[in-house]
Amino acid sequence: MRDDMEDPETYMKAMLDIDSKKWQEAMKSEMDSMYANQVWTLVDPPDAMIKSIRILLVITTYYDYKYGKWM
Repeated sequence: MRDDMEDPETYMKAMLDIDSKKWQEAMKSEMDSMYANQVWTLVDPPDAMIKSIRILLVITTYYDYKYGKWM
């Protein structure tokens, strides 16, 4: 990773970065560490929650795209 630049602010920026492979490796390493340390317990979400999460993802993706592309 380059020292002269700041960390990407979004996932999309990280994937478009010249060091995207390193970002992917870092994310995988972090997730593996959290899994190994049992940081959380995965459970099935309630049905109503799934619809809310989908709506939030759509809104977040829209704003990430709309405002992220101008930065």
